[in-house]
Amino acid sequence: MTAPSANTCHYKVDDRVEHPELGHGTVIKVVGAGGHVRFDKHGKAGHGVAFAVMDYLSPSDAPVAAPIANNDNNPDPVDPWAEATSPSLPLGVLPPIIDAFARSRADQMGADAGGLAMAAMTVCAAAIPDSITLKVKRHETWQESARIWTVAVGEPSTRKSPIISAASAPLRKIEAILQADHRDAMRAWNALPKDTKKDTPQPIAKRVIAEDASTEKVAEILSNNEAGIALIDDELSGFFARMEKYAGAKGAGADRAFWLKSFGGVPYSVDRIGRGSIWVPNVSISLLGGIQPDPLRQIADSMSDDGLLQRIFPIMLAPTGEDRDEPASLDNAVYGKLVEDLYALRSRFLAGACLKFDDEAQAFRSDLAAEHREIERRWQSVNKRVATHVGKFDGLFARLALLIHLIENATGDLPREVSLDTAQRARTLLHDYLLPHAIALHVNVLGATDVHDLLTEAAGSILTNANLATEVSSRSLVRHGTRRIRQAASWEVDRVLGRLDGYAWIDPRPLIRNETTQHYNVNPRVHLKFAGQAATIAKERAAVRELIRGTLA
Repeated sequence: MTAPSANTCHYKVDDRVEHPELGHGTVIKVVGAGGHVRFDKHGKAGHGVAFAVMDYLSPSDAPVAAPIANNDNNPDPVDPWAEATSPSLPLGVLPPIIDAFARSRADQMGADAGGLAMAAMTVCAAAIPDSITLKVKRHETWQESARIWTVAVGEPSTRKSPIISAASAPLRKIEAILQADHRDAMRAWNALPKDTKKDTPQPIAKRVIAEDASTEKVAEILSNNEAGIALIDDELSGFFARMEKYAGAKGAGADRAFWLKSFGGVPYSVDRIGRGSIWVPNVSISLLGGIQPDPLRQIADSMSDDGLLQRIFPIMLAPTGEDRDEPASLDNAVYGKLVEDLYALRSRFLAGACLKFDDEAQAFRSDLAAEHREIERRWQSVNKRVATHVGKFDGLFARLALLIHLIENATGDLPREVSLDTAQRARTLLHDYLLPHAIALHVNVLGATDVHDLLTEAAGSILTNANLATEVSSRSLVRHGTRRIRQAASWEVDRVLGRLDGYAWIDPRPLIRNETTQHYNVNPRVHLKFAGQAATIAKERAAVRELIRGTLA
């Protein structure tokens, strides 16, 4: 046996060396390149075995993964430090007018095309009357309208406000006309003789946009606008600030209930102290807004976890490019005319319309529902917020399918069946674009799990602490983990272990003898796959210890 060199090391897997720094007679057995070794303090294989991370490998030695046996059935562990990616807007999925508008304005503005596209889709959804629905199942009464909630998430430099402004311009134009018409009607009504005015109903204010997010004001608008409206706010921090536990204001819980109802489109009564109540026949709101990551993180930590955030399609805006002072490749009037045509459906279908999937699309939807349940099940053990979001996919899929169908048939005779092609494109938009953005929000902004920081601390301890390298339990993790883990509540530690199990880092083993604490075997692959991460963590922790020693000295 030889002692390891302080500068370079050319040991192979299974080489055994003496390492005096760990104690006289300590024997090291190399089990993987990149610094992972197995050692036995007694020099006997199989007794006191543990892992340790050694820092004596030369930086110039490129790590080479140790070979994995052909009969190794351990699953590939998930990287808890990885950041989820948010894909760009897919081609051939959205209605052509929406796709062309988003891409041409994105090139012109130097903004994210996906953000523009989903903002435009939300504006279209707000223009469409709530009375046009899609029957989700053949033998149930379940129907969905085209109502969606979209929130652009990004730093100020990502041009959230210009994106929302460009997409909402046609709807704002309609709102301005409605407001002007109402003012004219009110002037004419106020000019009536007193006796005539008494017998003449006051003109009703038709609206399509609300920008005051107070419950009472929105309820008042909706009481005369059953077809639904849009709430547009390029800074949603104030909107969320009214929610329960975040604002802490009296009545915040009632406000929260109102907004939860507004996603579903149901009757609702809003009570006003001293002024009676407002009856809203149909609380239906399409939400379009923007928010920065840091405020959203604080809000999510403070809000009741009742599914409000999971109703939203978050769009993680890409960094901006250069804006160009050039004509857009698509005339904005084409997109504006589309929104006007969709708004005209309110007068064309006063009695409403109930559409359905054609036979092929209906079979596709049934298969997709099973796929949603499986995705939800997988996420349940990793991140409950993502699982809750996926749990709404059956309804969201139907809304997207109806929305695409209506956008592409805004004029002329409206086909009463949604085709397989439309259903497939709705699925692609939902699964290949919107779901990854939702996952990116929860991984990169809100944390991959509800105990994400503790999860990465525990993973780092497994990689760098010899006492946790092959087996771990809640007791050993608290004893040998970091200070943050030792200070965590027992339920948090248990949840971390459950998440690590879901990440394929550990696997529960059967209890033996009189054991009452669940023990887990560590997946050997983690030490091979994350060798570089282990070395980095070990170096960072050593630097912190040295800093503390230097400060105390």
